[in-house]
Formats: sequence, C-alpha cells, structure tokens
Amino acid sequence: DDGGETWQLATGSSGKPSLDDPPSSHIYPDVHSIAVHPSSPELVFAPTGDGFFASRDGGRTWTRLYDCYCRAVWIDPGDARHLILGPADGVDRNGRIEESDDGGKTWRNASSGLSVPWPDHMVERFTQIGADLFAVLSNGELWASPLASLAWRRLLPEVGGVTDAAWLQV
Repeated sequence: DDGGETWQLATGSSGKPSLDDPPSSHIYPDVHSIAVHPSSPELVFAPTGDGFFASRDGGRTWTRLYDCYCRAVWIDPGDARHLILGPADGVDRNGRIEESDDGGKTWRNASSGLSVPWPDHMVERFTQIGADLFAVLSNGELWASPLASLAWRRLLPEVGGVTDAAWLQV
C-alpha cells in the first residue's frame, strides 16, 4: 500500500504456500498474473494453476470464478464485468480463449479465427494496444483481434518465440 516500497504477507498467509486446495477465502498459491481494475484497487483478478480468482476487497479474500488452469486475463478498463481469459485443461493442454460479460459467472467461446482447443499450448498473456487485443501463446505465436469483434488473426508467422507484445508511441 506504499507503491512497492515495503512488502508484507497477504492477510491469512503463513508464507508457506501449499499447492493443496487453499482455505475457502484464499487464493491458490500458484499465481501466474495479477490484474487490478483501473476503476478500483479493490477489484483484483488472478489467473492461477488451479483456476481464475477474483477479489473485491483488494486481495484480502478470494473467490474462484473458473475451475481451470490459466495464465492470462484481460479486463475491460471501461467495464469490469467484461473479461477475456485464456483457460486450459492443464499446463499447455487444450488452451482456448473465452469471454465473460457478467464478471466471470458465465463464459463463452471467443476464439473466432482460431483452431481451438490447442492441444499443446495456451495463452501466456494478453496485451491491449489501442482497440486491439494481442495474445501471446506459449508456443511463441502472436495473435491479434479487434476488441469489438474478437476475430483473431496471426501476426508475424515467420517470427517464432514471441514472449510479449508492446507498443511504442513516438
């Protein structure tokens, strides 16, 4: 709460994580990323090795919204109920892209243009650049889609090993 100057254990943590199921209000300890909605630091989302979790109290308590393996989520900066997730059935197994308009209560396929499920890879990260969403896959492929349509197209197929996407404005 001081811009990263000091750190402390999250409420309820012993500092000795176990990959067994966490207590009912805690998050699974294999956290792959954290996303905080820009409208509220209290609204936090986390893809983990045992599901997609959300906290409405700044990370003090957590609820699993989706039972899956996931590494990447995108949250609409204008509507926290609009989410895009890269779930899989396990590490790099049957990856796909899904979308929710109700804060993660229900999900639908958002993989237009993709041949999913991917048997041996999944989404590693999402990056929004302007009106487009970029997806970096665990096999090094880069895909992009207009957020308005979620119709995916592969970018730079001749380039392998992509690990991130960024935009430099000059």
